[in-house]
Amino acid sequence: MKLFTCLLILSLSFLQVHAQENMPLKFSSYARKLCVTPQGRLFITTKDGEVAVTDSLNGYWHKIPPQNGGSSFDGPLLEQGDFFNKDTGFVSGWIYNKGEHNIIYHTKNGGQSWKAVKFGVDGWIDDACHLDNGEAWLSVGGKGIIYTTDYGLSWKRLSNPEQNQRFACIYFNTKREGLIGSLWNMLALTLDNCTYWRIIPTPLDQKKYNKTNLQSRPEINCTAIFNDYLLVNQEGLIFYTKRDTINWIPLPDYTNFVTDAANSALFFQLKSGGFIKADNAFKPLFKTAIKSKILDATCRNGDLFVMTDKEIIQLLANNTVRSSFIRTNQDVDVEPEDIGFDLGSIDNSIYVQKEYGGQWEYVLTLPFKTDSGYLRALENNRILYYKGKDSVYDYNIATNRVEKRDLRQMFNSFRMPGIKKIVYSSGSQGCFHGYSYELVYEKANGNFRLSHTKPNGNPRLVLETDIEEIDEGAVNDFVKSLPDFYDKYPSIQSLGFTESDFEKCKRDIIKFRNNPGGYERAQKDGTFYLYKNNIDFDRLLSIVDTIKQLNDTTLSSVLTQIDETSSTTTNWVSLTIENGDNSTMTIINQSSAANALYFPWQVSIDGVSTVMYAMPITRFIRETCPLLLKERDRVKVLHTFVRSLYK
Repeated sequence: MKLFTCLLILSLSFLQVHAQENMPLKFSSYARKLCVTPQGRLFITTKDGEVAVTDSLNGYWHKIPPQNGGSSFDGPLLEQGDFFNKDTGFVSGWIYNKGEHNIIYHTKNGGQSWKAVKFGVDGWIDDACHLDNGEAWLSVGGKGIIYTTDYGLSWKRLSNPEQNQRFACIYFNTKREGLIGSLWNMLALTLDNCTYWRIIPTPLDQKKYNKTNLQSRPEINCTAIFNDYLLVNQEGLIFYTKRDTINWIPLPDYTNFVTDAANSALFFQLKSGGFIKADNAFKPLFKTAIKSKILDATCRNGDLFVMTDKEIIQLLANNTVRSSFIRTNQDVDVEPEDIGFDLGSIDNSIYVQKEYGGQWEYVLTLPFKTDSGYLRALENNRILYYKGKDSVYDYNIATNRVEKRDLRQMFNSFRMPGIKKIVYSSGSQGCFHGYSYELVYEKANGNFRLSHTKPNGNPRLVLETDIEEIDEGAVNDFVKSLPDFYDKYPSIQSLGFTESDFEKCKRDIIKFRNNPGGYERAQKDGTFYLYKNNIDFDRLLSIVDTIKQLNDTTLSSVLTQIDETSSTTTNWVSLTIENGDNSTMTIINQSSAANALYFPWQVSIDGVSTVMYAMPITRFIRETCPLLLKERDRVKVLHTFVRSLYK
């Protein structure tokens, strides 16, 4: 952080920002659970130990954590909150206590203060449910069901249907009837509060779906008893059955369901987005669309409450909908958003963090608003603000100057001083290794001649080439062409797939159909795989044919999902072009396992960057440095297209 030391103005022990009228309350985790009390008070808990509360849907939120929150390494990991009324409740999950994990945090005053209460065993509380009268059940991983009748102040252990199973989801109703499901394909039903358990067959036991995803656990994700029916979510598939005769019937249009202990209403989450309210025969009564990502949903007094990352949506019993943002009007501690090189931002205020995990210190305020777009710091005292596809504001900290850049114009201007050097590079970076290799071509006698190679580290790969000279005209034509396709996506025809590629893709799908458990083999030999159950293989095969006629809009969406891999190791190939003014353009593909098209390409001019899906880039590098881009299996790209298009 030497670049910014001289610019520091004020050191703060923490950042306290006065909240505006509609300032969102920020959470550090998207793993959130919602609880609504009979009085309409709402609580949110997160896996990072955060707890927040509001007195009503339209009210302001504030945080009431039992500890300081933070990551699960230094604070409680909370799976859920159970609040019996506006004052009394508890939060539970994986909470450390003197070498054990045997407590919940309990409150009698709405979270103003908390008390650690032991529940009698040591373990992870996977799930919990409660009644308004003070009864509650905890499912402790590998230990069974723990029960309270006095609002969580004391607990006792009930009988366990199977000691070796982990029942990660439980449901109990006002009659103390319970239906619990395990991570490993077991359902157990009790009609007398765990005195007697009846093991019942699961949908998978009855072969009600085709388990084509053999890599996933056959886990039960959600259970409920609704009147005379049992409901189950197994591996994301929804089923129901009469409780007296177990015969699971699929509900293929839904991805989840929500009811409460009193069965005041029943809601189904739609695959297409949103929820429907159902009658006692599961027929739709009312539908509401929700476009935002749904984090959790709960039922209370016949109403449905849906939590997204920004708001709470309430579907009322009279079938009207209202919503409110998760906002605060209190002074809150706000963590700057990382923009790179130890810098962070809150709106257009810039802060520096000189030590990892340390305090943030104020640096400066940018001379422009950042109400949309995003910020990125560069190491040469510059901060870029991207607003839209073309507009970039380039702020120089040292000179306090702002330049507005247009990406297309930058591409056009780059070639004007002429090109003097091109560098091809390949390398790899991981937790325990880092190496690279470069081929450097410099302008000489009208063309670009190989001047030297540059190894870095102890490379396991060496770039070899028999091309000693690259034509100047080819380089100039390539650089000149870049503005024509920097903001465009290719057509399906330009990607160069052959009829044999499509036929091979179909054969790979058929091979997977005959052996769906061969994921490890599929990774090794490049055959097809898909992490789904109940796969419609006829539809998969038909998708291969539709790829040939993909319109540009659909193709652009598919291409943005082409990189499916994630790893701590990053491999890259790049082309760097330097002009007569010493400005550089870098074209790089980074991935743990590159695809045959080498998409996407990240293209930067003096730090200002954009993403391109341009076959001319791939072709030019292959023509001028053939060994830089290995010929990879193009059919694997078709595999990613099929997976992306199969919903």
